[in-house]
Amino acid sequence: MAIYKHYVDNVSGGTANGGTGSASAHYSFSQAVAGISGGGYDISTDFIFVYVKDTGVTYSEEGIDTTVLSGYEVKFMGTNGSFVEDGSKPMIANSSDYFMNGTPSRFYWTNFKFNVNYSNGLLNFTTGTSNNFLNCDAEGNDVATYLTNTTNSSSNYGTHVNCAFRNFTDCIHNNGANRGAPNFVYCYFNNADPYKHGGGVFTHWLINCVFKDSHVQDTHYGHKAVVNCLFYGSNGSNPQLYIGDRTSSIDDHIIVNNIFVDAPAYAMGTESTRDTETIQFYNNFFHGSVSGNFDMNNNFDPDDYYGGVLPTSNPIFVDESAGTTSGFAPLTASPTSNIGVWGAAVGPLGKVFGTVDSGSLSLGTGDVGDTVDVSGRSFQKIDDDPIVWRRV
Repeated sequence: MAIYKHYVDNVSGGTANGGTGSASAHYSFSQAVAGISGGGYDISTDFIFVYVKDTGVTYSEEGIDTTVLSGYEVKFMGTNGSFVEDGSKPMIANSSDYFMNGTPSRFYWTNFKFNVNYSNGLLNFTTGTSNNFLNCDAEGNDVATYLTNTTNSSSNYGTHVNCAFRNFTDCIHNNGANRGAPNFVYCYFNNADPYKHGGGVFTHWLINCVFKDSHVQDTHYGHKAVVNCLFYGSNGSNPQLYIGDRTSSIDDHIIVNNIFVDAPAYAMGTESTRDTETIQFYNNFFHGSVSGNFDMNNNFDPDDYYGGVLPTSNPIFVDESAGTTSGFAPLTASPTSNIGVWGAAVGPLGKVFGTVDSGSLSLGTGDVGDTVDVSGRSFQKIDDDPIVWRRV
């Protein structure tokens, strides 16, 4: 295994440079793609890093054909003015075409800002492509449908960590019969739904994410795990979290330790009910759902989702009658088991300790040697400075 490096600098780089050294950087991404494809690398063992300098000038390329990188793994790294990775984020923007097209194997994007002004998105790849994002910010400007669009890619298992996505219809899209499975960890979505799949999906992990005015939806296979996420608001009347179905059953899901706030309609919904498999669903909290906490079609029965056991201690229910609409009404008063979320009590408050003692004990009065009785016990003042009483 070998590691090779290319450099991109859209201010000081040169169009004739080889790009394999920081002093001979490529001027553009398209030059870097051409340099990698002509570099004679072994696609089965070699790793390619492309260090992109944050020059303060936006990288505004479009229509870069990445088909020549089929089979390659390429890691694009945003760096500062010295090509050092320190959190600096170069800006990439497009307006009338995809930034990149083609069939690469796997791309990694670390420390970038994406300003997407083309309606179809930024990256458009076909079968066998996976994009992974780390420490990236993406803005769709209410124009872009997708950040990335992948066609028929069963290997689209991209993982996205510590990223922010704003104003996209769907951030990650897989349009085809094969299924991908993007995962999101420590990500923030604002008016940006994380993914959509025309042919269904296999497994998704949503861990420690925040969804503001966004909704999580897929059409078929559902989410494997939704853990420690915050949902507040939604776009339109969509549920904040939408669980899809499989052909014969809903996959085993883990939906744990999430908070759902101020859904304009329902907090959760599903396409249909399948009895074969179950959902592990606990420690989830709901507040302010306008229409209700759940909107489950096709005779949803909560018993199906707990393996036949509906826990009475789960604080999400007002009426815990299984299989009834009233069981999923929005909370009007949080029960005491609701762990203090949004002002709910942690058990009864205002308890006053009762007093059963008779007599009195004034620490500030009396002379040294005086004795008083409290509840059958005698106490004697033995000092004035500081005041000290002892039991006698």
